[in-house]
Amino acid sequence: MALRGSFAETEPEDLLQVLALGGRTGVLTVLDRGRATKLVLKAGQIVDAYDDSRRGEEAVFALLASHTGAFAFSAEEVPDEQTITRSVPAILLAAAQRMDDLVRARPLLGRPSARLRRTGAPGGGVGDDGLAADLLRLVDGRRSVGEVVAASDAEVPQAYAALAALVEQGLVTVVTADEEQSPLSTAAEGPDSEPAAEPGLQYGGSRPPQAEELLEVAQYLRRAVRCPAEGSG
Repeated sequence: MALRGSFAETEPEDLLQVLALGGRTGVLTVLDRGRATKLVLKAGQIVDAYDDSRRGEEAVFALLASHTGAFAFSAEEVPDEQTITRSVPAILLAAAQRMDDLVRARPLLGRPSARLRRTGAPGGGVGDDGLAADLLRLVDGRRSVGEVVAASDAEVPQAYAALAALVEQGLVTVVTADEEQSPLSTAAEGPDSEPAAEPGLQYGGSRPPQAEELLEVAQYLRRAVRCPAEGSG
């Protein structure tokens, strides 16, 4: 395989596996719509990766999700600095799991400001799934999808996937615009009224999500969520 080409002809996963199996040392540069991503390899191991907004594994995940761009590998000495420790196969497996999570969560991805409401008993139906139980405790009828994700200790893709699973199980529902205007909704109680807090309910880390965290969720959705079924748009 030539070490120069485009991802229209070569899948990024295949290229990374070739470089890993060949034990290559050097820098892989990918140009995609004005963005340059660089992956630094040493003896077939990705030791660093970065673009203009990400560094480490997040830059690799973004590259694997795009499937577009032109690449060139330059064999050269590389610095000793290391931000990535997992092997290439482990990174590819994590990227595949992340994409599976995002595809499963697709119904929620476009609705980060929609409110969530519990339809079952607190903790009911989740068994020993700690993440699901934690997310279920955060759903109180006031918090939005984005607020629940930001308040969770889990990574964004896993939190969205777990919320989607709760919706599929009928334990959580997304409040529709019609329900927001319903006389039974908390909004009908008046602008100054607040729903009673549920006993024992706390945000992750015992604090509400900060504005920067909600912004991070929104930025993640804009730049990193690209499901295969959505094509290149």
